[in-house]
Amino acid sequence: MFHQLFLSAIIFPELFIQNGELNFQFTNIRLLAGVIAIVTAWFSRNTLITIIIGMVALFILGSL
Repeated sequence: MFHQLFLSAIIFPELFIQNGELNFQFTNIRLLAGVIAIVTAWFSRNTLITIIIGMVALFILGSL
């Protein structure tokens, strides 16, 4: 259980904080890519696929 808390403490600031402020808007591409990765992890239960899909989503969203 503790490893999930530590992982959340590392990941959540990267998803929600931009330029020192909380950002929950649809313009936050990290948050959108994170949501895509969470949905992928939920259905696939595969860490490698989750990482690949999350990185591809971040790349695609960043290039729009």
